[in-house]
Amino acid sequence: MNLLTRINKDVFNALLKKTGKSKSRIYKIIQEKRKEHDYTISNKTAANLLAAQMKIDVSKYLKKEEIDELITLRKTQAATTPLTKAKQTKRKTAPIVSIKFGEKLLQGFLIPKNLANEAKRMADVYPMLYLLENALRYFITNVLKANYGEKWWEQRVSSSINRKVNTRLNREGKNRWHSQRGSDRISYTDFGDLHSIITKNWDDFKERFPNQGWIKARLDEIELSRNIIAHNNPLPSKEIQRLKLYFEDIRKQLSKTNLN
Repeated sequence: MNLLTRINKDVFNALLKKTGKSKSRIYKIIQEKRKEHDYTISNKTAANLLAAQMKIDVSKYLKKEEIDELITLRKTQAATTPLTKAKQTKRKTAPIVSIKFGEKLLQGFLIPKNLANEAKRMADVYPMLYLLENALRYFITNVLKANYGEKWWEQRVSSSINRKVNTRLNREGKNRWHSQRGSDRISYTDFGDLHSIITKNWDDFKERFPNQGWIKARLDEIELSRNIIAHNNPLPSKEIQRLKLYFEDIRKQLSKTNLN
């Protein structure tokens, strides 16, 4: 993400008009908004978010994918805002698959307490990624097989992904003592490869997602989190909430897809 992306001129002028403040003051407020998000959003996104929160009709100035980004950011912000005790008792949360994390699992490990707590906090995240990644594999396979038949892999997957998969298959063949990934070649792809296959065959998938930017933004963000988790590092709470939102976005989109 380019954090130095130029601010939309129309949005900036709307902020000037709405607040009556100087250009330098507006820019400082935009930086404060970036600080709220640990500087993970660009100047442009921060300005768009600020304008939306000030009830400025940003839909007149922004593209659809930029508006989608704002909706996701505002949902994430709402999800991570602490609730009062009264509200916490009323709030209903969707059921999430849980893993029982008993103390016996930790016995025999000399590790700091905070590391054990992080392990417990991350216990619900891995199943979510596991389900999403494999659901995407099944989804891609079903769509392309329906359109191109049993030889869809040979016809519709790039040579670079094929080379990578062949290397992994050959490596597995030399280590037959170890269990294999799966029976299908797509089981040997990385998460990023799945997005590449969708992009390469966009005509086959364009009816199944709002637009290419929508699915790219979500899969790119999820891949960043996935790579951190794959190296056994914890995610901050804010990133876990964002991951859950994206997981739910894609789950709903795939559940509405008719593969028949």
